[in-house]
Amino acid sequence: ATNIQTSLLGKLRMTANLTHDLYKPGTDELQWWSPYLTNFNISTSYSISGNIGGLPPYGNIADTSLKSPIAGPAGNQKWNFSFSHYYSESKQPGYFSKTHSINLNLSFDLTSNWKISYRQSYDIARDRTVSRQVSVERNLHCCQGYFYWVPDGSNRGYYFRINIISIPDIKFEKSESGIKGMFF
Repeated sequence: ATNIQTSLLGKLRMTANLTHDLYKPGTDELQWWSPYLTNFNISTSYSISGNIGGLPPYGNIADTSLKSPIAGPAGNQKWNFSFSHYYSESKQPGYFSKTHSINLNLSFDLTSNWKISYRQSYDIARDRTVSRQVSVERNLHCCQGYFYWVPDGSNRGYYFRINIISIPDIKFEKSESGIKGMFF
């Protein structure tokens, strides 16, 4: 097996794996100088994050006493974006498979109490979305609220939960299509 990995391009990581067979397919004939490639995959990923911060206050821009509903009290909300790509081919006598997919994740703090995220997986080889997920989280003084929504796929449905922060077992939950097990 041959493995190559690099992160020389900063936040972009690349990995490649190759697997060879020294025998000619379907025979016991050894081929030292011309090995048979049985598996190949390459993956790339990129991730970046930061702070939103520095947004002008809501309302009159000159009036700094007003607080922005987006920037929140600290004006320093976090965000994260990541992207990954995967390609693989596997070949044996009488068998061939190919996988080709991309994933993306985006999350950010809308305010210090609101967190929003979106995830999507797409199968390029089959030209279809495999999964999508939207989540919203909110802290309300002594309570936490969660809403997760999966619009399509085998886990399609939603999950809503509100609970007391200090006693998480005191809660109200509502879900559709068994999605609860994915998160809690």
